[in-house]
Parts: sequence; structure tokens; C-alpha cells
Amino acid sequence: MFDLHSTERGWRRPFRAATTNRSLLLGLMFLSAAPVQAAGIIHRCGLDAFPKGWKPGPAPVRGQPTAAQVAARVLATTSSLQTDHYILWWTSSGSDAITGNGAVVASGDSVPGLVRAAATALEAARHLYVDTLGYLPPIPAVRGFHWGLDAPQGKYPVELCEVGQALSAAGYQVQTSDLYYGVTVPYQGGSSNMMLAADLPTFPSWSGALDNGRGTEGSDYSVVWSVVMQATASHEEFHSVQYNYETDLNHFLFEASAVTMEKVAVPAESDYLVFLAPNYNGLCGLQNLAPLLESDHFSAYPHAWYVKQLIEDEGIGILHQLWAGRANSSAPIKSTLDAVFAQHNLTFDTTLARYALRVGLSGRRSDWLLPGFPSFPDDTLFPTLQGVLKTSSSPQALPLDSSQFAEWIDTSGNASDRLVVWIPDAGANLAHAWKSGTTSGSERLRGSIRQAASNTRQDVWAFSNPGPLVADQASATSEGSTSWLWTVPAPNRTAALANQTFQWQDTSRSATGGSILSGTSAVDTTCTPLLHTDIWTPTASEEPFADSVVASTGSHSLVLEDADRILSLKNASLTVPYPVKAAWVGRGDGIWSKDSVSVAGSGARIELGALDLSLPLRILASAGKSASVGGASAPYPNPSRAGAPIHFLVNSVNGATLEILASDGTCIRRLEVPPGPTSVDWDVKNGSGSRVKSGVYWYVWRGVSGANRGELIVARD
Repeated sequence: MFDLHSTERGWRRPFRAATTNRSLLLGLMFLSAAPVQAAGIIHRCGLDAFPKGWKPGPAPVRGQPTAAQVAARVLATTSSLQTDHYILWWTSSGSDAITGNGAVVASGDSVPGLVRAAATALEAARHLYVDTLGYLPPIPAVRGFHWGLDAPQGKYPVELCEVGQALSAAGYQVQTSDLYYGVTVPYQGGSSNMMLAADLPTFPSWSGALDNGRGTEGSDYSVVWSVVMQATASHEEFHSVQYNYETDLNHFLFEASAVTMEKVAVPAESDYLVFLAPNYNGLCGLQNLAPLLESDHFSAYPHAWYVKQLIEDEGIGILHQLWAGRANSSAPIKSTLDAVFAQHNLTFDTTLARYALRVGLSGRRSDWLLPGFPSFPDDTLFPTLQGVLKTSSSPQALPLDSSQFAEWIDTSGNASDRLVVWIPDAGANLAHAWKSGTTSGSERLRGSIRQAASNTRQDVWAFSNPGPLVADQASATSEGSTSWLWTVPAPNRTAALANQTFQWQDTSRSATGGSILSGTSAVDTTCTPLLHTDIWTPTASEEPFADSVVASTGSHSLVLEDADRILSLKNASLTVPYPVKAAWVGRGDGIWSKDSVSVAGSGARIELGALDLSLPLRILASAGKSASVGGASAPYPNPSRAGAPIHFLVNSVNGATLEILASDGTCIRRLEVPPGPTSVDWDVKNGSGSRVKSGVYWYVWRGVSGANRGELIVARD
């Protein structure tokens, strides 16, 4: 079962499962567009009017309206309603007048129904957010945005008007034909004011087909204007709360959490699902979903499901923790997520992978009923994912930006066993859920899997990229990843007998085939060993140490695995048909250890010792013919004693970079070197200025013509 609370990249060892299916439905995520209607673009929230990088201006001054505000007053006679915490203004004349059924005054009331719906929702949302959940209360600006009327002391200003025209009149680059449900405008210091759509009851209706022929979902605003206004007011109220903590609007949590909380405040509403309607080009088909950490404004709307997942799994208080973590912080949103998740025994990796899998389990797969893994509420709008990826005998690239994910849905059976071969790039995740008859389950895969023949098995494969590995974060310059995936008929299994000699020969590649895995089996079993040569290749931008090892001519990158995830050997070795000067092994976590190598005929024998292939093993086989950066001398003194600096001489045409790595491959110091002949000293300190401990370190030169590397020794004093 999927382990939600693991703090490591490796979750619980997954149980083995058999499935089939040759038809793979693929959905990739790209940036979404705002919905378009005949009246113009409809913006669920007016934050879309603020361009990327926008910063709040000075707070308004009481009694000093702008020229645009004075002009707006001339065109309208305003009325007002005061509640405990708010003042609401509206007009019954001109282009800002309340329209449609929202203008009707209910019997026994004195204000239009739209105003009453907004006022009631604002007070209820404030009570929920501030009094119940403990958020800081909104800071009211001293006057409204559109008409510029001064608010009574302590009252938060809200105007019901034509929001798009008001933004345009104030100088924002918006089309006056665009329709906005509402907007909350922040100012320096965290104060804000709010506008809500006076014309909401006459907005164009929308509808979308529910998945699997289950009818339609939509909103006819002439009928449901009251609940939609309540949801809109609750949404904008949460923005006014957020500005207590942060006014940088350029990350997903602003809109995604406001969408989530409007649903919490107004459970009866479903209008937030507008972005799912096919004519809105939102999540439908999943082709248009922006990577989580790259989304903002409208593109962040669908990621409300990520926030929903967090509060469903960890409690609603986790969202408050995230916003409290944004107070007085200029750190990237990923840093805040990591800090808060650590308090919940979570990682961003696990939450992203779980989110990706839950998206895949929505729609017509929502009836799979995985224990402890519910599909999303309102998920019947999720369609079947689009596009067919056929079975391939050769590796297919699967590129993903940081925090992006993709889905494969298997919907048909196959008559014989197959291999789903997956070689992940640094940090990439694969979450897998399956259903077979009345049973179902989920797991996280670190590599390939063998699936037995079945005509009924169904699978969801959710691929995600949370970004660089922890071990490589200091030295990685790219957050993207490209994994490799393909499906082939499964070969016959190989028998392994406990305490008996085991031997398996790889014949998958003609150029470098003939590699032999040998050792003593620890258990009685049958297995499906696989050796992938130079399919996964580390890059300098993602895994600089690994790249430096195999950058030399004749070097190779290997992935050794068992698709049955059960083979265990003692005294294991891998004999390869090419020379190897040095070898490092790792488990895909960016941490490497050096193994001994001996000559074996024209090839080499890499000693692996105790080998557990429940997880794939990565091997860096270096031919030891390092490329030159244009001239770099051997470092001296080496070893360094008593804290003596280590000197390097280098001559690089375009400059070079010297990286100092710990023995496990983690970059601890990076030094930039200018072009031309020069010297550079490493003061045996890390990037924080602390002297490193005695031990073995590595240096890696990076220049325009390649990389070379070597060993450094820091001796005890």
C-alpha cells in the first residue's frame, strides 16, 4: 500500500503484483489558459489582472481619492450596508448596477439579494478563517478601490461593481469585456480592499459532461447566483487573510488554497469546478495542467486538489502552518513546503506522487475503492485521459519539468507476461495503483516491474518529478528530468537456489552485451534480472558527480535490477566486456560508494558484495580517461595536513568551475575560476565556512572542453 508518511525517497518495499494491458493512455501537463466565453474571458479571480512580478503599491490615504475614483462616483449613486466587520457599497444605476435576479430585494429586507448574500458569506468566512482556524484577521484599507469612498474605522471595504471596468479604469491592462467574479487588491503592509461582481447573475452559464455518461455539471447563474456569490466572497476573503502573511502572488498556494477554502466555507457550491468544463480548457484531458511549483493565478486553480489532499490527510491546520511559514519570508514556496512537511513526517516527493496518483484514480476509476486512498471529491468531472502510447521495444523518453506529472492508464489486457521497464532520472517517482477483479492496491516503484498475463487487470501509472535529489541540490543546475519507459514481452525467469552459485548473462545489447552477474543466492526464488547500459546517463546539470565519472571516453552508466524485485546475492560481482578503471555504485539517491574493480580478460570484474535487488542498483563504470579543461595540474599538497589549503593550477580559455565533493558525491564547495592561466586555493572549508573533517574528498573540474576529477585527502592534524 502507498506509504503516505514515509520521510525517505524509498517508501515501504512494495508488494509484487501482476497486471497486463497493452493500451496505455497518456496525459501530459502543460500551462492552462483562462476560460473563454462570448462576453470575453471569464476570470474566476481578479488576481489574473496582476502581471507576473507585480508588487503592491502604497496603501490608500483617507480622504484622497484618485481622479478615476472621482469620475466613477459621478456615474453612480451608491448605497451601503455595514455589518460587524465590513462595509459594502453598491449602486442601482449605470454600468456598475446589480443585474438580474441579484437586484431583487427579498421581503422584509432592505438591500438587494446579491448584497445580502455577499455580506452573510463574508462574515461567515471571517468567523471560520479567523475565529475558528486562527488566521490573522484581514487588514482593511481605509477606502474602497473603485469609488474611493472612505470606510468607517475598522470596517473592511467591499464594492459590488463591474470588476473588469473598475480595474481598467484604474490602469490595469485588462479588457473591459472580460468578466471577473471578484478581486481583492493588496497594498504595502498587507492591507487590502475587495470588489465583487455586481453583474454575476447575468454571467454566461457553463456546463461540462460528467465522466462515463453520468450526466453534466454546470452553473446557470441566473438561478444559482446566491451560492456562487457566497463562494466568491469566501474565496476573496481568504485572499484578504493571505495578505497578512505575504503579498507575493507568484506561486500556486495563493489561488489553490483560496479555491480549497471557498469549498470549505460554502460546501454546497460546485462552481469552482468551472475550470474542468471542456470549453474552459482546464484540467479536462490533463493536457493543460501546469507543473505545481510553476503555476500561479488561473493555472493554479486545478491544484486546489493538492491542497485538498493535504488538509484531508493531515488536517485543516496544515494550511495555516503553510501560510504562517510565509510570514516575512522571501524563500521559494518549495522551502516552506519542505519545512512544514517535515513537522508532519512528510516530504514533497511523497505528497506530489500521491497527488499524481489520486488524479489518475479520479473519473471513471473512482470506483476502484483503494483502502486509505480515496479519490477526490467531485471527481466525476475527470475525463478519461487522452492519447494512446503503444507497446514499444525501445526506450521512450518521458521528460518532466520540476513538480510536473504525467499519467498512464491501462485499460486492456494482454495474453502473456510483459515487462514495464522504467528507468527513472534523478529523483523521479512512479506511483502505481491497480485493480484486478475485486482486489486493488497501490505501491511506489523504483524501477521495472514484471506483470503476469491477465484480461481483467487495470492500472494507473503516475509519474512525477519533485526536483533535484537532496544530495545534488547544492550542485545541480537543472530541475527537470528525463526518465525512460517502455514495455516488452517478459523473458523466461531465472532460477536461484539458496546457497548455490547463481549466474546470469545479459544478452540485451550487442555492443556491450555479455555482461555476467554472479554470486551465491541467499534464497530459493525465480527472478527476472535486467541490465540497462547507457540508457540512463547522468548529466552535469542534474548529477554532476556521476556525470564526471562517466564523462570520459569508454565509460558506461549501468542500471542493474530484478523486475521481480526479489533477487538477493552474497559475494556478487558483475563482469563486463570492456575495461573499467574505477566503479561507483548507488541506489538512485545521489549518494555513491566506490567498489573494487579487477581485470577480467579484455574486460573487468566489479565487486558488488552483498547485493539486494529489491531496489535497482546504479553503477558508474569509469574508463579513467578524463577529458581536459584546457590544462589543470595535480593539486598540492595532497594530502592536506593541519588545515593547509590545497592549490590548483589551471589554464582555461573560457573559465572553469572547481567543485569539491564529499566521498558520497555531495557537493560541499564550488569555486569559480576566471579564464586564462591562474591558481585557485581550496581552504579545506565547506560552503558554510566550516573546516571539513578529515577524510577522502573528490575534486571535479568543469570547463568548456569537458571535466576531469581526482581524489583529495584531508589528513588528521
